[in-house]
Amino acid sequence: MKVQLKSIVFFCLVVGSVSCKKDSLDNHTSATYDNTPYILNHGTLPPPPIASDNLLTEQKVRLGRMLFYDTRLSADNSISCATCHSQANAFSDTAQFSTGILGLKGARQAMAVFNMAYNTRGFFWDGRA
Repeated sequence: MKVQLKSIVFFCLVVGSVSCKKDSLDNHTSATYDNTPYILNHGTLPPPPIASDNLLTEQKVRLGRMLFYDTRLSADNSISCATCHSQANAFSDTAQFSTGILGLKGARQAMAVFNMAYNTRGFFWDGRA
């Protein structure tokens, strides 16, 4: 029992010291803003309504993509938006009821999210958010 306890303590010390190591991002004191415009290819559709004080940039589009696939935004760090809004399934879910954190089934299917640049009525089918 004492050997196991010593092993656990040693493991925690090693993991703790490694996890406290500075990331390369910690060396930066400020972020650099790049306002390179993002050229949106909307084909034959009319241009989407984009606020003149919040134009699309390469950085914003890249950040949006990163957030869409980031599991850290879920309550338990287990799923991302893309978990239910799967790109392989036209940014929708093939299940009748989408599965959320802790494997809990929701009461609805994750609706397809596409052409959201044209959305001006809020999210969800009823515009509640």
